[in-house]
Amino acid sequence: MGFGARSLLAGDLTGDGRTDLVSFNSGSDTASVLVNLGGGKFERRADVAFGGFTEVGALGDMDGDGKLDLIFVAGAITVRLGNGDGTFKGIVLTGDPMGGPVALAVGDVDGDGKLDVAAALYGDETAKPILVGAVALLRGAADGSLLPAKLYSADFNPAAIAIVDLDGEGKRDLLAACANPLKMIDTLAVLLNQGGGSFKPAALYPTGGQFPTSLAIGDFSGDGKIDVAVGNEYSELVSLFVNQGSGALGKALNFQGASIRIATSDFDRDKHLDVIGIAASSDRPAVGIVHGESGGSFRTPAILHPTRSGLSSLVVSDLDGDGVEEVAVTTYGIAEVPDGGAQVAGTVEVFLTAK
Repeated sequence: MGFGARSLLAGDLTGDGRTDLVSFNSGSDTASVLVNLGGGKFERRADVAFGGFTEVGALGDMDGDGKLDLIFVAGAITVRLGNGDGTFKGIVLTGDPMGGPVALAVGDVDGDGKLDVAAALYGDETAKPILVGAVALLRGAADGSLLPAKLYSADFNPAAIAIVDLDGEGKRDLLAACANPLKMIDTLAVLLNQGGGSFKPAALYPTGGQFPTSLAIGDFSGDGKIDVAVGNEYSELVSLFVNQGSGALGKALNFQGASIRIATSDFDRDKHLDVIGIAASSDRPAVGIVHGESGGSFRTPAILHPTRSGLSSLVVSDLDGDGVEEVAVTTYGIAEVPDGGAQVAGTVEVFLTAK
């Protein structure tokens, strides 16, 4: 990989039914494409150059041609159309220039059959006047380009974002995990979709943790409704919000767990969703799994699986085609080593699920 591997994406870039990986390398301003050869083996394709610093991205078929495209932030939210073979066209489709996007999500928010892009725009409490941050929605056009952004208020410092039909009305809503250093109360902001490009004012749910930076979506309680888990990076807490119906969420249920870059799957195949994330406080870098139980409860503490140093991102997907989801993680690497030491490139590690 390149240096400074910061985020990891998963999707079928070649159309062969296997899940490929894309690592964003902030130290070299590139993305490394790993094409899945089957059986848990990957081949690295030519890196994608961004021409500037970026560590935020997403995958989606923006132009509707059946091939995944690459969406990223490099001064603006930008689209590189996919060729369907793990490479991308040289044409760059650029949306509105904007500062501060720290997370992207892709989905058809306005119901027109074309994918849209939502962005979490971080605030700045030192600015005058204070920039509180916002959620931006850029509607997709038929050619894969993005229409001008529309901003929606959430809470201070949105750091993670998701697009999901939370209230079951058939329209996709916006969720944002927000860190509010002014009120010292971090929240999950829920913007319910009213149709026609409008949203209800954000409903704010305190997480009870510190610095929420990731979201995981799934039916944790087993009642058929979508629930939301929030990873609170500084407090090593995962906050679970159980869906009460009509898009309303219950009070946060907090449990100790690996709380950085969280994701979800049923790893032990007991029909209850588990939560996996990067553990911040273990003696050595590790990913941790907290296994789910009935009713949205969890068995703690997390079971730790040691890895190499400098973990930065994590994705969950079926990487070897066996119908069971696995875990891939990235490590940073070191671009500048004191006293002339050797540079260390970032890596991608894949954990295959035990059969």
